[in-house]
Amino acid sequence: MRLTFLGTGTAWSKPPENFNNNAIVDCGEGKPRWLIDCGTTAPVALHQLGLSVADFTGVLVTHMHGDHVFGLEETGFFNYFVLKRRVKLWLPGQLMSSRSGIPGEDLWENCLRGPMGTVQLLDGSPYEVGLDDYFEVQFLEEHTPYDLEGVKVELFEVDHVPHKPCYGLILNDQVAYTSDCKYSRDRIDTLLDRGCHTIFHDCYFGPAFRGRVHSAFVEIAELPPSIASHIVLMHYNDNVPEDELQRARDAGFRLARKAQTFDFG
Repeated sequence: MRLTFLGTGTAWSKPPENFNNNAIVDCGEGKPRWLIDCGTTAPVALHQLGLSVADFTGVLVTHMHGDHVFGLEETGFFNYFVLKRRVKLWLPGQLMSSRSGIPGEDLWENCLRGPMGTVQLLDGSPYEVGLDDYFEVQFLEEHTPYDLEGVKVELFEVDHVPHKPCYGLILNDQVAYTSDCKYSRDRIDTLLDRGCHTIFHDCYFGPAFRGRVHSAFVEIAELPPSIASHIVLMHYNDNVPEDELQRARDAGFRLARKAQTFDFG
């Protein structure tokens, strides 16, 4: 399994400096590729890698913020109109409450229906469509293992924004991906205890201000080197001074970079 970052930046990231923190999961030679989130900059980031929204079979959405879901519009439209196929869409049940019945949000009603809910037939008349016309939807439950195109995936909930469900992932029992989250030492310890040797962790370089919804590096920096060596920082802000990034490296952390691939065999 390989993990390639389309970008490692925040919702504010701007090309060419960086792209939104989305990633490609490559299941191996000749096997399908799928995305962890598909945000605003994902189509452009894919283009920079010589790929497009036609080159993956599915998207797993961790939560409903634009830098994680707004690329689904182009993905759905291109595959529907051009390729005449549906892309797989893996959703925690809390992200499509109207169908799952689980309290939370609704990706279709609250996000995609506005731009995608009506198409035009060949005779010029409008035709209403739904999420299932664009995507093959599968709901995922927390702490339940799934096989997604040859990769074992398990969700765990993280604390991000109040009343906005957000999930991290465990891949093949060894790699953790927090998505957007507030800092929690207990979460890190739990992931390490269950065998995750690499943790891709949300990180904001700046003051640990009141009301923040991301992990601040000043918090993460308190981790001992024995734990820091397992952590790869992602989702950090553009234009962080190089000396600050170097301090993170000197403390034992690694930093993910846009277009960087991590190979886990």
